[in-house]
Formats: sequence, structure tokens, C-alpha cells
Amino acid sequence: MWKSVNKVFRPISIVSGCLLLGYLVWRVGPGRLVHTISSIPPFFAIGAVLFWGINLALGTLRFRRFSRIEASYREAAEIYLTAFLLNYASMIQGAGAGAKISLLGEKNVAISRSVATVILEVLFDVLLTGAVAGIYLSKDVLKLGMSYQFGATIACLALLIAGSPIILRRYPWWREFVMVLHRSIGSYRGIFNLLITMGIWFTAGVSLSILLSGFGVEFGVLNVWRAIQALATGFIFGLITLVPGGLGVRDVTWALVLERGGVTATVAGTAVLMMRLISIATVVIILIGLRYSPHKKGNGKGMSE
Repeated sequence: MWKSVNKVFRPISIVSGCLLLGYLVWRVGPGRLVHTISSIPPFFAIGAVLFWGINLALGTLRFRRFSRIEASYREAAEIYLTAFLLNYASMIQGAGAGAKISLLGEKNVAISRSVATVILEVLFDVLLTGAVAGIYLSKDVLKLGMSYQFGATIACLALLIAGSPIILRRYPWWREFVMVLHRSIGSYRGIFNLLITMGIWFTAGVSLSILLSGFGVEFGVLNVWRAIQALATGFIFGLITLVPGGLGVRDVTWALVLERGGVTATVAGTAVLMMRLISIATVVIILIGLRYSPHKKGNGKGMSE
């Protein structure tokens, strides 16, 4: 039954994502979009790429820490970035996770440990972005007071934490996940891994904010925070809809959140489309550099203890 549902859902999801991207382009206007992009000073585009590169470096570091494979940072980066691209290549979100599991298997990491690693990455991102998105939705959309904002955010996180064991404990990788989770949040490790996750989303927010600055939006703490709110809310919505890479869903969400913060529709739409292009192009360029430059292979012995 799942195969039949998947066959129907796959084309619908990819077409829906493309239509949403098309809607965003139409909303900005193709001519105005090209003109606005051509007007951005190169300095801002380079700055956005630089911070996105830092974002990918932090993501690779977290992935390597969670998986604990005996491979060089370079090899870990290849797995991480390849999975990033494959999440777009498939017609359903999650292919990137499958690619990580498969590539970790080539490093002699057990499937249960690989699945636990990928789930832990998602969990850290969902907890952080869920909190940020909860603050944004409760304050700016629902117009709730501070106490209600805090209560709604805590309730959502508590529901996620309490419900996960009930739903997931029947899966064979659950025990492995609990072990990986315990190792990753124990003592200083949990704080450090949380800081890495915060760094991942902070650098992504700075990258988007730099692009906005290139289009005349004043750069500052509030605008970086608004960009992070947009990215976090888009991540959650993209995850729920299962569209590959959140294509279209996240872009439209990013633009709408930025517009509610006072950014014009033209600038918001252009910035998020450029952000999407930069994120994919940077990964492709780095992967080409990693694949075709001489480097010493890791020992491939598998997982470190």
C-alpha cells in the first residue's frame, strides 16, 4: 500500500514545490527579479557564500561527531554534502537521510547506528527551530503574550519529547538511538553539540541577512533574528510537507516571514531565491573540489569508540 501511495505522492510533491517556486518568481516578477539580482554588489554575494560555507563546515562537524566514524573530516564532508544534494534529487524528502545511512554503511557503521545518527541530527534541528518558530508564530502571527509564547513553545517541545518514545520505540534502531543520544548530550558534549547546532542556524541567518543588506535592508541583530525566524519556520513547514528539500514550501515561507518583518515583497522574494541558489551551488562547487583534488583517504575502519 505504501508503494502505491508513494507513487502518487512523489509527482504531486515535486510538482507542488515547483509551482510554489514559480509562484514566488511570478510574485516578484521575472524582469524585476533579474534586475534586482544584477544590482547586488559582489561583496554581499561573496559574504553570503562565505557564511554558508561556514554553515556547511559546522554541519559536517556535527555529523562527524554524531556518527563517530574513523574517517577524515574531508570524507565526512563528502558524505554530508552528497546527502544534501540527493535530498533534492529524489522526489520525496528524506533521500538525503537515506544517502547518509548508505554512505556510512560503506564505512562499516551499522545501520542501526547510522539511522540513530541521522535521527539525532534531525532532533537537534527540530528542537531548536521548533522553539524559534514557536516564538515567531505565537508572537507575530497569533499575537500571544510573553507567558503564552513561553507556554506554547514548552508545550510543543514537551509533546515532541514525550511522544517520541511511544511512537518510535518499536523500531529496532531505537535502543541504538538512546545510546547515541546519551553519548551526545552527556556532560559537556550536549552543550557543545547544541552550540554547534545554534552556530549552524546562526550562520545561515547571517548569510540571508547579508543578501538582504545587499538589497538595501539595514544589517543588524534584529534583521539577523528575523532571518533566523524565517529559516526556522520554513524548515519546520518543509519537514511537515515532505517536499524534497522543502523546495518551494520553505522559500515561500521565508519570503512571507521576511515580509511580515517589513521587507518588501520584491527584496524578500529575490533574497530567498538567491539563498536557495547559493546553498545548492556552494555545495556543488565544494563537492567538485573534494572529489577531484588529491587527498589522502581515511582508513575506513568504521566507527570510533
